[in-house]
Amino acid sequence: MLKDCGMITSGLWTDFDNDNNIDLILTGDWMTVTFLKNKGGKFTDVTKNTGLTNATGWWQSITGADMDNDGDMDYVVGNFGTNRRYKNTTAVSDGHALPLEAFLYDFDKNGQEDYIMCYYQHDKLFPVKTRERMLEQIPTMAEQYPTWGAYGDATVQDMFSDDLEKSIHRTAYIFHTSVLMNDGNGKFTMKFYLTKLRFLQHLDWLLTTLTKMVSRIYCYMVTSTTLKLKLPVTMPEQDYCCMAKAMVHSLHNVVILQDSEVMVMRNR
Repeated sequence: MLKDCGMITSGLWTDFDNDNNIDLILTGDWMTVTFLKNKGGKFTDVTKNTGLTNATGWWQSITGADMDNDGDMDYVVGNFGTNRRYKNTTAVSDGHALPLEAFLYDFDKNGQEDYIMCYYQHDKLFPVKTRERMLEQIPTMAEQYPTWGAYGDATVQDMFSDDLEKSIHRTAYIFHTSVLMNDGNGKFTMKFYLTKLRFLQHLDWLLTTLTKMVSRIYCYMVTSTTLKLKLPVTMPEQDYCCMAKAMVHSLHNVVILQDSEVMVMRNR
């Protein structure tokens, strides 16, 4: 089963359905967060039953905790993040979310597989690579698209047509680090806590108060993917926001869990 799961980056042994059997949750690139249920020592993929739809991403890490104190395990899953060159878009036609997509196939029939990453623009799928980079990978396309204009107008379907159906095809809809709240009965709700933070001012406080703390966190994170901080309950909201901003600038993903706790996750 594991050989077909995808490009696995991390995993967690955990009882996600409270049946006293240790299950397995996997994260990976171009994957959804994958739930493997332990049934008498044999594992079954029950991801489709979790309620998580269009949840593929570039997932990097996972840790578990009972964040709402209801007796079951919730999970924080570290993702690539939203600070990247190519962004997901929404369909012009009806507003539904569109993913980044990837195809793997020997498109030029030279015995080597070609990796083509793509993004949507005005509901049409285009390759990420510029013409120069594409010709380095597939030189034969120079005759098919002799100019920048011709290349720029061509969609992935125009370039590779029926070979796309033969390729290994993957999508990525979500790039936020996320919290999976356990709803019971094997169901989960995905929340993006970081997107709800209001990054306010107080940069002076940020520089003077957090410099040593961020330094210590960075050293700690060298050998760990997660760090849970207990902060003063009386800390003002804007100070929480400044701490989150500091961690973001330190290339960490931050999730506010409760009034006085912050989870810091480091992508591997």
